[in-house]
Amino acid sequence: MYFKPIHNSVKIVIAIIILLVPIFLFAQENTQNLADPSKSAYVKKITIGKIILEGNKITRSHIISRELLFKQGDSLELKVLDQQLNQSRLNLLNTALFNFITIDTVSEENGNLNVKIKMIERWYLFPFPIFEIADRNFNSWVNHKDWRRVNYGGFLKWSNLRGRMESLNLLIRFGYDERYRILYDFPYINQKQTIGLTFMAALTQNHEVAYKTEADKPLYYRGENYMLKNYICSTTIDYRPSIFYTWAFTLSANRYSYNSKLTELNSSYAPPSSTNLNFIQSTLFYKDDRRDNKAYPLRGFYTDVELTTQNGLFSNNDSYSNLFIKNNLMVAEKIDTRWSWSAGSTFKISSNKNLPYFLDQGLGYKRDYVRGYEDYVIDGGRYILGRSNIKYNLLKPTVKNLKITGSEKFDKIHYAVYFNIFADIGYVFSTNKVMNEPLNDPLLNNKLQNTLLRGFGAGMDFVTYYDKVLRLEYTVNHYGKGGLFIHFETSL
Repeated sequence: MYFKPIHNSVKIVIAIIILLVPIFLFAQENTQNLADPSKSAYVKKITIGKIILEGNKITRSHIISRELLFKQGDSLELKVLDQQLNQSRLNLLNTALFNFITIDTVSEENGNLNVKIKMIERWYLFPFPIFEIADRNFNSWVNHKDWRRVNYGGFLKWSNLRGRMESLNLLIRFGYDERYRILYDFPYINQKQTIGLTFMAALTQNHEVAYKTEADKPLYYRGENYMLKNYICSTTIDYRPSIFYTWAFTLSANRYSYNSKLTELNSSYAPPSSTNLNFIQSTLFYKDDRRDNKAYPLRGFYTDVELTTQNGLFSNNDSYSNLFIKNNLMVAEKIDTRWSWSAGSTFKISSNKNLPYFLDQGLGYKRDYVRGYEDYVIDGGRYILGRSNIKYNLLKPTVKNLKITGSEKFDKIHYAVYFNIFADIGYVFSTNKVMNEPLNDPLLNNKLQNTLLRGFGAGMDFVTYYDKVLRLEYTVNHYGKGGLFIHFETSL
């Protein structure tokens, strides 16, 4: 009994080292290569002449120029120029403003090189109906087989307003998770295009909510009245000094109102004598994004760090505070024209070990889960997660013109298929709650905290235009239980 915790800790440390060392080595090498492209065997330099833009009927030219690593008059070695042309093309695609980008060069008589950039813009205005599942993932919804657990309504997304990459989002959603939201994003408000602003206000309310975790699965309660409401209003200012780096600071006001029935069912849900929580949240966020494709990266490096503080009061005047740091890290690289690999990690550390249940989310929520455990939740504000993939490109990226609508925005599509072998690990540290009913109480039979979670399997990834990804995976977890799982986004 004495040696078991030490044994688990050793396994965790070894797993983290195995996962992170190659990632950091790759990141260091990748950063050095990008920072010092001048180490080239080529001596001859080429001067860039005109930069010609075609196809940007809506997008302003300065928005495009912001993503280019070169400008007119630059004198570059041939190898460096090739690298910058390719990276600039990827930068433009990752703005999500264009479906296709081609960059060609034409030599002038004086020896200068003209650069011609041809773009096919996306359709930017999408008013469409909403009909979606409301569970944590598609597999959880299938297990419930409850058609009440769906959302419906309308969503308006207007991207690239005024051709300046601004966006307006309006959401009116009914059903299981009622949500009303308005968001406006100004990516650039200064002449240097380095500072942006985002404003958002939203209300989410639910008749049915999870009130407790038992046997590592959430238990739900449905009432006639709204059981949980969340109001939020936020302002974000971001600073993007270069192509790859972004800093952002968000200040938001939050209010959670919950029905007293929930604290009757679970005293750890929140202080029993309170019915709401109000707090101010401030978040400092840093991102370094060097992926070749944000929707489905096959090469590149990404990391972000989020530092968040929350301070406020419950309605019974009990104080509430929490400080947490979260980091995401991933690398991807091609082995050859068909094979590629990727690996990533996530960790979160919270200072408050006594969080209310509705804020105490660990693995099993959103994108943070170990594959093979989609049916489970492991609550806790301190956790680590590691993922790795080896992919084989079964069907190379293919472009087709369907000739249905007469518009390249819709008719010209691309698609690809990848075979994927993967392995994940994760660990959630016990919260040791001090409320009346601890989350790790033996009566609740929650066994996945303080357990090294392991999942491995194989699957197929389908990738197509407008950043759509479909993953079909068969995964086996550490229980030896296997299952087929469906996801609609990349794993890393």
